[in-house]
Amino acid sequence: MEPRWPSYLPGIRRATSALPPLGTRLTLRLALRAASTFDTLAATDRLRDAGFDDGQARAIAEIHRDAGAEPATKGDLTNLHAETKADLAELRADLYRASWIQASALIGTQLATAGFVVHLLSQ
Repeated sequence: MEPRWPSYLPGIRRATSALPPLGTRLTLRLALRAASTFDTLAATDRLRDAGFDDGQARAIAEIHRDAGAEPATKGDLTNLHAETKADLAELRADLYRASWIQASALIGTQLATAGFVVHLLSQ
């Protein structure tokens, strides 16, 4: 199921094509966070002003940029948890259905084999 992106976000589809198919709202929120920019120069300057040396400030700013400007919120995690539970319930139902189909096929094969053996023995 392809998420429907709002028309005011023209480049989001390209930017999120590698993301796993999550719920539309959560995927959109994560995509917007990933697409947001982080000013490493300003962060480095602020860290230097706070007492970090140049190498430390640059490393911290780059780690923060690579990790994303905003961490996931409690609401994001709650939504992800609910979607994961729904996915697991669907998977459980699929596995249950598949096991019944396999059991039915196995029983049918055994009955056919037993019927064939009875036919051979009755001749």
